[in-house]
Amino acid sequence: DYVMNAYNECDILAVECDISDILSSSGAQLKYSDKMTYPDGETVEDHLSETTWDNLRSYFEYYKVKPEKYEKTSTWAIYSAMQTYTVEKMGLSAERGLDRFLLESAHKDGKEIYEVESVDSQLTMLMSFPEELYDMMLSGYSADSADALLEQNIELFKAWKSGDVEWVAANAESDVGLENATPEQKAMVEDFYKTMYYDRNAHMTKDAEELINGDKKVFYVVGLAHFTGETGMISQLEKDGYTIERVDKAG
Repeated sequence: DYVMNAYNECDILAVECDISDILSSSGAQLKYSDKMTYPDGETVEDHLSETTWDNLRSYFEYYKVKPEKYEKTSTWAIYSAMQTYTVEKMGLSAERGLDRFLLESAHKDGKEIYEVESVDSQLTMLMSFPEELYDMMLSGYSADSADALLEQNIELFKAWKSGDVEWVAANAESDVGLENATPEQKAMVEDFYKTMYYDRNAHMTKDAEELINGDKKVFYVVGLAHFTGETGMISQLEKDGYTIERVDKAG
């Protein structure tokens, strides 16, 4: 109730991006599916090492998914889809995600929706990383690692549900596939996280401050990892002189 009360009192729902068009429009789905697949004559095996693809095949087979489903899928799109299987195994559903629920509510209620980013900007970012990076990060997904990856996601969900932001901050950056990384590869991963989190956190904080100083009440919803840690929005807002109060059921 305390979440919905805050939502009901707001004038604007701010989200990372409004995915409503993709969910409801076959044309929008086709537009983005084209970005996620290789052109005729190319397959993912042309872009991943043999070891990584063998590991991935075993991972998909562990979840009773035919590897052929991903033969034409871009490496960045496969990486983005990997958590789907552990989420489903946990009995969770993307269709009941908090941001999606609030977006659907905002459209139904006629609330103004503010996009902090956009679907296009997020896809452009994901497509900008080198395939060597995705090869390295995908190499850690295999039938042998499936149970450990599932357990990591269970712990993440428990931390999110209980509000353990310290755990989330300490575990936001995955080390899957990085066990034997070279210094050059580790530098590439650091650049990935800088782009994925630190740079975006700064942009999100700037937008949040502009919204705070506006004349409308805003409900601001982005992924939890953007709020936590030294580079997270909460720390940056506090450094800029704002007082942050955590509200939960106990409070």
